[in-house]
Amino acid sequence: MEKPEIVILGAGFGGVRTALDLSSRLPFALITIINQSPFHCYSPDLYEVATASFDATKVSQEALVAAINLPLEQIFGTRKNISFLVDSVNSVDLETKSVLTGTKSLSYNYLVISLGSTTNFFGIEGTKEYAHPLKTTEDALRCRSDLEKVFSQTDKPTRVVVAGGGFSGVELAAEMSLLPHPHSEIVLLEALPSILTGMPEWSQAEALHRLEKLGVQVRTGNMITKIDEKQIYCQDKEPLGYDYLVWTSGVLAANLNGAIKGVEFTKKGQIHTSACLNLAGHPEVYVVGDMAEYIDETKNTPVPPAAWSAISEGKVAALNIELAIKGKPLKKYSPPYPSFVVAVGGKYALTNVFGLEMTGLLVWWLKQLITIHYLFSILPVRAVFSIWWKGLKVFTVHDPKRGKHV
Repeated sequence: MEKPEIVILGAGFGGVRTALDLSSRLPFALITIINQSPFHCYSPDLYEVATASFDATKVSQEALVAAINLPLEQIFGTRKNISFLVDSVNSVDLETKSVLTGTKSLSYNYLVISLGSTTNFFGIEGTKEYAHPLKTTEDALRCRSDLEKVFSQTDKPTRVVVAGGGFSGVELAAEMSLLPHPHSEIVLLEALPSILTGMPEWSQAEALHRLEKLGVQVRTGNMITKIDEKQIYCQDKEPLGYDYLVWTSGVLAANLNGAIKGVEFTKKGQIHTSACLNLAGHPEVYVVGDMAEYIDETKNTPVPPAAWSAISEGKVAALNIELAIKGKPLKKYSPPYPSFVVAVGGKYALTNVFGLEMTGLLVWWLKQLITIHYLFSILPVRAVFSIWWKGLKVFTVHDPKRGKHV
């Protein structure tokens, strides 16, 4: 059998899962994964990096990076049919089935587009200039450094604002509240009437109660219309002064407009896929993760950009490429919608696992088990506990209040 050439763009959750599954399903295939970084970022822990202890004698920047940046060499090193290229994607020609990077041109029989997303500033005036995103490891490290400077200003009251009341915003604001900031206040701004929109009402109420207990000021119904160097302007509200602003309000698919000809992009920069996650005009091209706009027919809504959806899409894309090579019918993608776990400061989290409404320390440990389970799914066994334990240590070294079940 002729060896099919498969190119995967991006080593996020979707790209990594697709590559590993393809490697197992098609050991004779030649798989190339292209990523701008030699690492796979475990983004659910970005908020942990941003709020890690400021004490350099206890937590080093190198340790933080090692806890969240997983080397591609470690993930793919034992897979002889996978090679990875650290490079940028300049263009994709669907007609000639080729990808042009910064250093070379690659041809493919099958292509998987999984380049992830960037921060969505929604075109609001001043956001790019004054708001600080939390999307990459570099963003998290920068945020941590900036917070250390802000919180050290003991001669005057300071205000740190987190814009966005979704998972990232809630987790960040809660963890930030446990950092030493004697003269500072933490404010969480959300445009909609409640935080954790789309989650069950009990979880919204529980998260709100927890945040307020930690001293976080939660202000819902605050739609930001403009930001300048000193103030945040919200619709029908008084301007809010701030000293530091972290932006967690949304994501925008990686900008490939112009890089791929013949593909129609949505307003969010996504590419609409078929029920099998490939393109109608180019069935050999699959899109997974934040780049994919997949409409769930059972809910009549787009599948949200999340790690779980990227992973599940990657599995189906890999299966469908195998089926296509074998000349068999493709499988339709059915989103799994797993239970959620959201950390809300210290060793405290909430979940709806198994249909049960649970909160507290036990759920926090469940979150750790989820991390371990994911690491086991992509890394050699000998590396899993080492990486997880190192991360746990640097993320729970804090002032006396932190690290306890508060």
